[in-house]
Amino acid sequence: MIFTLVKENLSTHEAIDIISRKTHTSIKRFGYFGNKDRNAVTAQRISVFKGNLNLFSKVYHPKLFLKDFYYSNKPCKIGDLYGNHFKIRIRNFDGDQDKLNEFIETAKKGLPNFYGPQRFGNNLINIQVSKAILDGDFKKAVDMLINNKKIIHQNSFEYKMKQYLEKLPNDYIGALRLIPKYLRLLILQSYQYNIYNKILSECLKENIKPEKIPLIGYDLDLNELDTKLREIFERIIKEEGIDIDNLNIRSMPEISMKSIYRDAFFIPEDIQYNLDGKDLIMQFTLKRGSYASVFLIEMLNSC
Repeated sequence: MIFTLVKENLSTHEAIDIISRKTHTSIKRFGYFGNKDRNAVTAQRISVFKGNLNLFSKVYHPKLFLKDFYYSNKPCKIGDLYGNHFKIRIRNFDGDQDKLNEFIETAKKGLPNFYGPQRFGNNLINIQVSKAILDGDFKKAVDMLINNKKIIHQNSFEYKMKQYLEKLPNDYIGALRLIPKYLRLLILQSYQYNIYNKILSECLKENIKPEKIPLIGYDLDLNELDTKLREIFERIIKEEGIDIDNLNIRSMPEISMKSIYRDAFFIPEDIQYNLDGKDLIMQFTLKRGSYASVFLIEMLNSC
């Protein structure tokens, strides 16, 4: 079964957790194309293996609702989505309209494909936790995750980790494994994304425009890179004190970090805007893997 999830002020994972509990359906049976921003009104397709239409159609929660139910044999999988369409209202826009038009023409030629700030967690907590795990300091990683929340709810993985450690005080790897695998991957990947952003920034400073940039991973061969890009990698690796071998996490091999290549620039499609009083309403489409937050940061800095 497939349906449209409309949510506000919830992450995709939080929304699915709510639906899972209300329908008594295992989270493993849900599928989706990607994560939507928490601080926005978003709509996305969700699939449920052998979902009960009568049960799901009665789900109620003040921050979400479900609609457009239909049956399909094809689940929603990350990577299968072409992209996302955005309609964003910028209140009290005081930018220069001529510069806005110039930005749109520039955007059509390509913008730096940075990872958006939402990938790094509040106060960059995901990056800090990632570094602790890569350094093998699992206690520090667990402490940061637990202490990052002012209020810990009973259904949260932080609560489950605390309960687990009361029984097995020194099993920090076991505690971390209480976090669903996809969330652990998101946390670890924030480290890769942060390094990628730094390397892309250095490329822009040095007026280097590679078509693709690899994410750092245990299988990355620097000798395969263009000379200038390799020099930037070597410099960032030295500055960050990275041991590439540590990206192969032998204590938790299921979240070891492999290298993949990512487009260094992205081209927004179907860019439109109109002024509604003092507000600017922007519409555009981005292929999967590119961020509306990055588009908006570039736009507002240009105007």
